[in-house]
Amino acid sequence: MKRMIKRLFTILGVAILGLLAYGGFGLYRVYFGRHVYETTPPELPAGLREPAILVFSKTNGFREDHAIAAANDALRAMAARRHWSIFVTENGAVFNPEALKRFQAAVWNNVSGDVLTTEQKSAFRNYLENGGGFVGIHGAGGDPRYEWRWYVETVIGAQFQGRPMGPQFQQATIHIEDANDPATKDLPKEWSRTDEWYSFEKSPRAPGVRILATLGEAPSTNPSARTRAL
Repeated sequence: MKRMIKRLFTILGVAILGLLAYGGFGLYRVYFGRHVYETTPPELPAGLREPAILVFSKTNGFREDHAIAAANDALRAMAARRHWSIFVTENGAVFNPEALKRFQAAVWNNVSGDVLTTEQKSAFRNYLENGGGFVGIHGAGGDPRYEWRWYVETVIGAQFQGRPMGPQFQQATIHIEDANDPATKDLPKEWSRTDEWYSFEKSPRAPGVRILATLGEAPSTNPSARTRAL
């Protein structure tokens, strides 16, 4: 009996140490990040037709596999319904002038951390500044340590601060400001839903920025539950 109890405590101790190591690695990735960069671009399909969408989901910081997979599946289904071409990759070397000119828009699906080399950042910035489209999903705007300040300050427009944890998922009301845009034209004027709402250090509202919808802060005694205006 004593031997069995000793064995159980040993197994439990190993399991706890494993969980602590896994959690520690996760925290390290969030706050310090990996520095893994690709230099050989992926081979693009020969038959990409317009409109063609590039979906990028590389993570050198926090990674949420379920969210990435669900969004990739949803984007593939959307592209199939609308007869778009779509290419999904985690290879940062796709951000080069020759590859990018084959896409009308790039979707960053839960991208986190510093994911591009200096040359790749330059190619992506040039692509956006010359009319390329961009969509950022969830973690693409919610990283505490993006090293590319142009991306944070110009593309996203504000620095991520945190997310509510008490509770993590909360009901809120989205107010549609511009109902003429294709993204919002079929939504009601006020749209309530439960989600994980991110907080940012400021509103991105500024001259030259077109706001489609806002999410106001509701009064709360829990500061972590307050959500910045979108």
